[in-house]
Amino acid sequence: KHELSAQAYYDQLLAGTRTDPTVSAQLKIGFEPRGLIENYLDDPVCANYGVILVLPASRDVPFPQ
Repeated sequence: KHELSAQAYYDQLLAGTRTDPTVSAQLKIGFEPRGLIENYLDDPVCANYGVILVLPASRDVPFPQ
């Protein structure tokens, strides 16, 4: 949050120029980003932002055995 805005971080995630330990993993298995949620949670590390992620019902996600 000290380096760039939440929107800039999100834009870089979408462009593939930045990775995030949680969001990037979810994008890799087929979740689709839909936007940012301001004041989603009380977490100063992420400036209280969250990302809306949707997994289409038609998406086949392999689960580890």
